Amino acid sequence: MKITKSLIISLLPFLFILVAIGIGFFYLKPCYKEIDSLRSQVASKREIVNLKQRSIEKVKEFKTNYNLIEEEKKKKVFYILPTAPEIPNLLVQLEALASENGMMFEDVTFTESELKNATKKGSKEKESEKKGGLKELTVDIKLSGRYEAFRNYLKALEQNIRIIDIVSIDFSSSKENTKEPSENFGVFSYSIKMKAYQQ
Repeated sequence: MKITKSLIISLLPFLFILVAIGIGFFYLKPCYKEIDSLRSQVASKREIVNLKQRSIEKVKEFKTNYNLIEEEKKKKVFYILPTAPEIPNLLVQLEALASENGMMFEDVTFTESELKNATKKGSKEKESEKKGGLKELTVDIKLSGRYEAFRNYLKALEQNIRIIDIVSIDFSSSKENTKEPSENFGVFSYSIKMKAYQQ
């Protein structure tokens, strides 16, 4: 079979098509892979944006609900977790609770302490916990009184508006017992270590 000029001309389109397919397979395929990768990245970014958008909407909803709360109730929140140590107010509360429950308030010491969450330097995660957590106020008080009165005092502390955690309790026989045994029998001295919190 002779290969004529006309036959070659008629085959040229098919040759061009084959060459185009070859170029597309060897050169354009990596581009398609890159496009697919970019599409997945865009989808991932879009999901992150959607999550942030939902978070923003929740914050807005929270703010709206907070603005609807009565001022009196907002004040209660600050009494429970004040933004400062509020030592004078706390002292008045502790003394009043002692007096109301028949306890003799003898001594008190306040110590502001840093959060213990953050320990090692360079730990970004721990540092973020420290910034976002609560601050502690350590309170050491000494009282004297009868056991029943002391129990009532502890109940009153539990029901107090400001959050207080009892850390430790030590007690001993009161020195007054040795002076007037008949009148002071059953009176003990108590040392309480507690923690109050602030924002």
